[in-house]
Amino acid sequence: MKSKMIVVFTICVVVLLWLLIYIVASRKCSGDIIIDYNNSYLNEFVIEENTVYIKCQVYIINNSNKAKSFNIYATSYEDEGILLKTPDLYSVDSNDNEKTYRIKPKYKGYFTVIFAGEYGGINTKYDRNIPDNIWIMEL
Repeated sequence: MKSKMIVVFTICVVVLLWLLIYIVASRKCSGDIIIDYNNSYLNEFVIEENTVYIKCQVYIINNSNKAKSFNIYATSYEDEGILLKTPDLYSVDSNDNEKTYRIKPKYKGYFTVIFAGEYGGINTKYDRNIPDNIWIMEL
């Protein structure tokens, strides 16, 4: 009897964990603004003094009926300790200020994004891909 209760309890815990993971994953993918990694690409990277600038074309989709303002951030763990001192990147404008983007309702298209990060000392990028983790912070 006790072993049946343990089995039932274990099954309930597994089902609840699976349900929780499903809910969290579906929320993460159901935002109004989405980055399409498959259609995004790296243009080039440039090193100026102690800063690396990584220029990308990021394909962004706004699923909402409202115009949105947002900032873009990224991490590139593959380049940490090589091209980048730390994996942290943020998008900048031509004056090295953090850039704010605006997207129209129901718009799909490319945004030129220049990520900036601290130079790691080696003029080599791990691959020709965009940063591995890009996220949008709506304003």
